[in-house]
Amino acid sequence: MKLFLLAIAFAAAAFGWQPPARAGTVSIDDSFDGPKLDSAWTVSLEADGWIGAGAASWSYGFNSGALEVTDISPLSGTEGLWSSVSLRRSLSSAGDFAFALDVGWSSEAGNSDLKKLYFSMYDEHGAPLVRIIYQDAWVAHSGRWGGYENIGKTLTMDEMDSLEHTGREVLTLSRTGGDLTLSVGDREILTAFSTEPAFAVGIEFLAAENTLGATFDKWIAYDFQGEYSVVPLPTAGLAGLFTLGLIGLVRRATRRNSK
Repeated sequence: MKLFLLAIAFAAAAFGWQPPARAGTVSIDDSFDGPKLDSAWTVSLEADGWIGAGAASWSYGFNSGALEVTDISPLSGTEGLWSSVSLRRSLSSAGDFAFALDVGWSSEAGNSDLKKLYFSMYDEHGAPLVRIIYQDAWVAHSGRWGGYENIGKTLTMDEMDSLEHTGREVLTLSRTGGDLTLSVGDREILTAFSTEPAFAVGIEFLAAENTLGATFDKWIAYDFQGEYSVVPLPTAGLAGLFTLGLIGLVRRATRRNSK
């Protein structure tokens, strides 16, 4: 038994093996009450193939306990593309989760106001696992909701003009035991299945003021909250090395004892 325990200790030290961390639950709550944006958000104006063309700058403020995004200035040379700003929070390998975003939109200019919003969960490579979409991409129309899941590459969108020019809704991204659900209010818009851990949750605001005739009024984020369970990262490589080292040490110890 002593030799067996010594073999475990030696293999752990030699191959860097550590037992997986115990799962826990992490809660997040941001009521966007200012006067500054919570430092847990990473703000990016960089171009991103999953989001948009980036932006030169953005303007925001806090009004009556809400974050108001009032301008997303396009970069030079991005005419006809979506200018974008990303707010992202890192997660510690999320298994089950439930995140809700209370968001509003205003389009005072009516049909000429073009905007998008993405509410997304991201994998370790920065690709969206799932995403709720607000899309108002045509000057002659109003907005609609949609959903996307990157596991089976499924995109579903409501009919154009299904939303008023001004409104408010609660968006929910959730997963239980691998079952993913995307909801707008009490309406389920898309389901999928994946046990791949999520490493970030993001809110992305997009505008198309650089498109001929387009305007942009504002996005309003009232509240963001949720929780997720932390799952251990896969350690197959280290576990394999540990096992090989352990077997070798035990065999050598057994041969010595048999002499």
